[in-house]
Amino acid sequence: MYELEMRLSNRLPFAELSSMFPELRIYRWCSSLVGYLEIYGRDHVLSRAEEKIRQLADELHSSLTHRNLHGGRLTVMMGCMCSVRNSTIRMAATIHGVSKSTMQEHINKAGNKLLMSLEPYLNLRLR
Repeated sequence: MYELEMRLSNRLPFAELSSMFPELRIYRWCSSLVGYLEIYGRDHVLSRAEEKIRQLADELHSSLTHRNLHGGRLTVMMGCMCSVRNSTIRMAATIHGVSKSTMQEHINKAGNKLLMSLEPYLNLRLR
């Protein structure tokens, strides 16, 4: 069995949060109504991360509906007005200054290019 390792990086808000605080373990779950972050690390670093999360909530026109910092664990819930897929696309579109539909088109093209570039390797594996 072959392993394929890919490192994806972007400037989306939660990816930036991870790069700003590499010593923290950040877990994110989303539904159509709420985004939930669970972050583990040292309390003084978590306090700094919490300030950045408040800024992210403002940038995303969202609000923190729950927050708890205790014993090396920070939990945060944010209101979310759209699906996970649309939320991510909306954030990327805002960052790059384009419409959501334009960003969706760029993402679709990139996905197609990625799949096309993997096709020869997938065909080899299937033979």
